[in-house]
Amino acid sequence: MTGELGPEQKLAARVVAWLEDSQWTVYQEVACAGRVADLVAAQGPLLWVIECKKAFTLALLEQAWEWRNFATLISIAVPGTMRRAPGRAFAERVLQDLGIGTIVVTGSGSIGMAGAGGIREQTTARLNRRCSRSQLRDSLHEQQKTFAAAGGRGGYWTPFKETCDNVRRKLKACGGSMPFKALIETVNTHYRSVSTARACLRRWIAEGVIEGVRLEGDLVVRVIEEGKA
Repeated sequence: MTGELGPEQKLAARVVAWLEDSQWTVYQEVACAGRVADLVAAQGPLLWVIECKKAFTLALLEQAWEWRNFATLISIAVPGTMRRAPGRAFAERVLQDLGIGTIVVTGSGSIGMAGAGGIREQTTARLNRRCSRSQLRDSLHEQQKTFAAAGGRGGYWTPFKETCDNVRRKLKACGGSMPFKALIETVNTHYRSVSTARACLRRWIAEGVIEGVRLEGDLVVRVIEEGKA
């Protein structure tokens, strides 16, 4: 993860540190069942989805509630200094009734010392024993710990994105180009067979889906954009 973090990413980063300080394993921007969770924290059999937002809205409540069939715990994380808008008390009551917890983040804090940085559970998430955790657990990957900062827009890890990165890295290591056949034989992909990888990657490269790579006959070439190495 690189670049300046946005407001929601900074809030989420503090929650990540707070969770890790409590021995949770944290995954960020997790895609599952057609939606993306800001954070998924795992500890033993527990899976805790936390949606981190700067604004306390009904849309946030709905976003959190949609995880009820997948996670054992669900919470929202919001700034504690946020002005209490009309209807906030009612929204908090709805959260309690639904069993969704509220994590309050106050002050600027220190990401490295989140436990002492003004983070607390205003209401505790209720344990959801009826959920089926397998789909969400199967959606967790090591790369999601660091690939994208939670709270961003549209940046999340997928097996296909890793394959694309592997193709670009392989071409860079080989001087910028190599025969397509050699690429398929040596690059790591998410495809289950070499034949599937050969058919799919040839198509995606030819159609420009894999950014920064093109086909020139049977040669795969790394395209270097201006200003990039």
